[in-house]
Amino acid sequence: MRIALAVAPGLLRREAGLGAALRHKLLDRLFPIETVSGAADLDPYHILKMAASCDRLVVLVTKDMNRLPGSLVRDAKAEFISISGDDAGKVTFQVMQPAADGGVDSLPPETLDALAEHLIADMAAY
Repeated sequence: MRIALAVAPGLLRREAGLGAALRHKLLDRLFPIETVSGAADLDPYHILKMAASCDRLVVLVTKDMNRLPGSLVRDAKAEFISISGDDAGKVTFQVMQPAADGGVDSLPPETLDALAEHLIADMAAY
């Protein structure tokens, strides 16, 4: 089964923060990973195009939801993002409350670790 994680541009860095935590945890658990750097276009057309090339697609975005920084919400009811199409059922949106500065990497290391753990558990559940 091929599960992909697409993230909003600038959200993850391979060498630091949440991106590094995700990468290390995936490697530690011997999950086969393939990383593609660059800005992903997360409009509905491109999301559906990515979904067509895998079995499941998890899309991670940030949005101010008036929650605690680092809060993560699975957008199961399309409250924040909505797409339609043949492969829309393959897509899960995870919406994260960014830190006060609008970023993610400034969150405490414990929060980043818990976020990485949660995202991996969510991806591995399929």
